[in-house]
Amino acid sequence: MDNKSLPPKSEKLLPPYREEKAPLPPKSPSLSPSTPPTPPPPPTTSPPSPPPVSPPPVTSSIASVGLSPNPSKKTPFNKKTWLIILLAFFILAGIVGGIYLVQQRQQLKGKATVSGRLICMPLDDQGNITNEKYRYHRIKVKNETNQNIQIKVQENLCPYEPGQPVSGYRCDNYSQAYPLIVDAGQEKIIAIDIPCEKIGQLDVSKDKDHYEYVGIDPNTIPDCFNTIDNQVWQGGIAFTIKANTCANCIIQGYKVMMPGNKKDISPVFDQEVTCVDTNGVAHSSYVNPYQFLNIPAGQYTCSAEVPDGYTVGSTLCINNYNCHETTPVMGASKIFDCPAGGEADLWWHYYTPTPTLTPTTEPPTSTPTLTPILTPTSKPPTSTPIPTNTPAPSYSCECSDIKLYNQNWDEIQPTNIIAGQTIYIAVFGQEDFPTYTIDRGRIRINKTTWDADDETQMTVTNHPNEFYITYHIPTSGGSFKIEGEVHLTGPEEEGHWQ
Repeated sequence: MDNKSLPPKSEKLLPPYREEKAPLPPKSPSLSPSTPPTPPPPPTTSPPSPPPVSPPPVTSSIASVGLSPNPSKKTPFNKKTWLIILLAFFILAGIVGGIYLVQQRQQLKGKATVSGRLICMPLDDQGNITNEKYRYHRIKVKNETNQNIQIKVQENLCPYEPGQPVSGYRCDNYSQAYPLIVDAGQEKIIAIDIPCEKIGQLDVSKDKDHYEYVGIDPNTIPDCFNTIDNQVWQGGIAFTIKANTCANCIIQGYKVMMPGNKKDISPVFDQEVTCVDTNGVAHSSYVNPYQFLNIPAGQYTCSAEVPDGYTVGSTLCINNYNCHETTPVMGASKIFDCPAGGEADLWWHYYTPTPTLTPTTEPPTSTPTLTPILTPTSKPPTSTPIPTNTPAPSYSCECSDIKLYNQNWDEIQPTNIIAGQTIYIAVFGQEDFPTYTIDRGRIRINKTTWDADDETQMTVTNHPNEFYITYHIPTSGGSFKIEGEVHLTGPEEEGHWQ
């Protein structure tokens, strides 16, 4: 083997393997010129030098002879060890965290079990629950469960379209959404603000995304329930839709008992009033006064319910309130235009039922039974006599006549009256002493006693002492006994009727 092909020997690591050199031969004696040179003796043979030995691999045996590996280098074994340790740590942490999350979700699922209903219903302009979904902008949510519920409220806005919204219309143009918590046993009213020339849609439902995020099965939370349909809303989403044209008006008014426009008199004060526009959209109310706010301007047909036996008329003021002392136009229906940005003040005037009469073959008569003329005298003085002998002036009052008018205020005779006709009956009085005045009248028909409802202060135009009522002749006809009196504000404490 060629020694030059081997790596150099490491003197530091393997000192025992030093090369032993052969001894040098002795010096030759000097030769004389005459003496022939003697060939050198053959070199002394000595054992060949051992070949260089490669250093043994570095193993743990090196440490046994006091040698250490190079501290600047890490062995592959140590890197793998650290990687395994770190990997094991992360796996263990993941297992512990997973167990914790599973336990937390199981606890949340246990808490999500609820009982009861989540009621979601539109509200009309008077705050009443309704199933009308295309007219109003509010929804009432009532939580009848035993836990708080988070709901999702979404508002959509679409451009206004004439004639919309109607049944089947949808506005899905998203505007905004937000969560809202309704406490157990509580309720909230949610409204959408609709700009001019827009149609707004308000959607309310349980917040499914929230419950999925916190690990609660949304199916354990009740959906919005419709109490009128008695079922869950389709898809669990309650909605209401309304248009805002900004060309709105107001219809309002009272239901009153005649005579005297008396309010809150049963059974008329809670009769239903309904107003329907040309699109067939109806607004109804039982309250008194009734009011339909921010409804589209235009033509309306309004009607009032009438109790059995009663009659009703109406007075209509547009953008004012001073027409309700005028004579009502008889009838339970009224057609008119509600002005944009204005008000229609529509009152319904009810009249008491006509008595049940037995038809006879005699023609109707309206001849009144009049009481005798009262001519009172002054009372004698109760204090010190007046120095003069002039007696106190006397006064008198009489009910002079009962008149009948048709609805055009033409005076008519009893023989001109037909069954089913509406007439005006008036009582006329006069007084002979101007100090006292006649301030009201009363009229009764086929009765023997006077009631407060018999009084009237409605006067015939240009006849200040003539007081009237509206009366509807039954379609079956009959005989009628009409009596009338007027009231004089005499010296007595309460005046007197005559």
